[in-house]
Amino acid sequence: MKNPKKLWLLAVIVFAAVLALGEYIVHLQELNARKADSAKQMASLTELRARIESSLNASLYTSRGLVSFLRTQPKASKAEVDAMLADLFHSSRHLRDLVTAPDLVMRQVYPLKGNESIIGVDYRSLPDQWPAVEACIRSRSTVLDGPVKLIQGGIGVVARSPVFLADGKLWGVVGMVVDLDAVLRDAGFFSLVDRFELRLSNPAKAESYIYGAATMSHPRFSLPLKVLSDSWQLQADTKERPASMLPWHLLALLSALLVSILVYLMLREHLRAQFWANHDVLTQLPNRRFFMRSLEQALDQWQQRRRPFALFYLDLNGFKRINDDYGHEVGDGVLVELARRLHQSARKGDLVARIGGDEFVLLLPDLASVKDIRLAAQRFLNAVQAPMTVLGNTLNLKVAMGQARPAQSGDKADDLIRQADLAMYQQKNGTTS
Repeated sequence: MKNPKKLWLLAVIVFAAVLALGEYIVHLQELNARKADSAKQMASLTELRARIESSLNASLYTSRGLVSFLRTQPKASKAEVDAMLADLFHSSRHLRDLVTAPDLVMRQVYPLKGNESIIGVDYRSLPDQWPAVEACIRSRSTVLDGPVKLIQGGIGVVARSPVFLADGKLWGVVGMVVDLDAVLRDAGFFSLVDRFELRLSNPAKAESYIYGAATMSHPRFSLPLKVLSDSWQLQADTKERPASMLPWHLLALLSALLVSILVYLMLREHLRAQFWANHDVLTQLPNRRFFMRSLEQALDQWQQRRRPFALFYLDLNGFKRINDDYGHEVGDGVLVELARRLHQSARKGDLVARIGGDEFVLLLPDLASVKDIRLAAQRFLNAVQAPMTVLGNTLNLKVAMGQARPAQSGDKADDLIRQADLAMYQQKNGTTS
C-alpha cells in the first residue's frame, strides 16, 4: 500500500480539526457557564442591594416621628423627650442611638451610656460634620452622612433631619446613628461572605469606605445603592472558583484522538481494499485489471498525441516442473524474485504487472525506435535469466518474451495483448517472431 506517510498526515489533520472543534465547543460551554454563574451572582447581589435599601430607608423614616413630635411640642420636658427617644429606639432594630440638638447643640441622646461625650457639643464646631448638617437644613430634608468619625468613638452612618416649627423658625436637628451591622445582618450581607468579597462605599466622600473589604481596586460587580438622596456603591468580587473545564478538555482530546484513529483505520482499510483490488497478492505487482486500465490510457495518448509505447509479454519456461520438483513454496519464491528483478530493471514510469500464473507484462512508454525496444527487452531478459537462489535452491531460469506496439489508430488493447502473446509463444516454440 502506497503513501503511508500521507495517511498519517491526514490522520493528524483530522485530529487537529476535531480537537479544534472540540475546544471551540468547550470554550462556548465555558462562556455559557460563566454567563450563567455571573447572572446567578448578579441576582444574589441585586437581592442583597434591595434588602439593604429597604432596611436602611425603613430605619431612616423613624426620624419622621421624632421630628413631628418636636415640631408640635417644641417645649417638651427632658423626661418627655427621653421617653419619646426610648420608644423610637426600641421600635427599630437598626439604630445605635438617637440625639436631639435644639439650636444645633446636642442636648439629649438615647441611650446615654457610651454617648456622654457628645452632650453639649455644637454641630457648628465640628468641621467634618457641619456641611452635612447645613445641607439638611438648607434642603429641609433628611440627609445621610457617612462614613462619619463619631465623637463617642468609631465610624458610623448618621442621618440628620431638620426640625422647623410652624412659623418656619428652625428649632434644631435630630440625628440617628444607624446600626449598620444590624442592617446588613438582617439584609443577608453576612450570608454571602463565603461567596463574595463585599464592600460598601460612598463615592461622594473623600474617605469613601463604609463597610466590608477595606480596598477593592477592580471589583467584578458594582451596584448603585440608593439611600434617601445619597447613592452608595455595593461592590463585590466573587470568591467562587469556576467549575473546572479540565474533564471537558480531556474529553475533546480523547474524542479527537478516537476520531482520528477511526479515520486512519477506515482509510487504511479502504486503501488496502483498493490496493489489493488492483494488485497481485503474491508479488504485489499490479494485476490484470490495473494493467488493462493503464494500457487503455496509453492507447488514448497514442491516438491523440502519438505518444509511443511498447508492450512486452513474458512467460516463464518450465515453471510447472519447478513446482513439481521443488514444491509450490519455491515456485512462489521464484515468482516473487522474478517480479522484484523486473521491477528493479524498469524505468520510472514503466509498468510491470502479473496477469496470470507465470505470465508478466510490461508497458514501456516513450519507446519509439526498434533499437530502444530491443535494448529494453535485453535488459529485462538479462535480469530475469541470471541465476537465482530460492530457499537454498539455485535455479537458472529461461523466459519467453513477445513484443507489440501500436501501429494504427484503431488498435485495441486486446489486439495488442494477443499480438504480444502470439509473439511470445512463437519464441517459446523456437520460431522467430
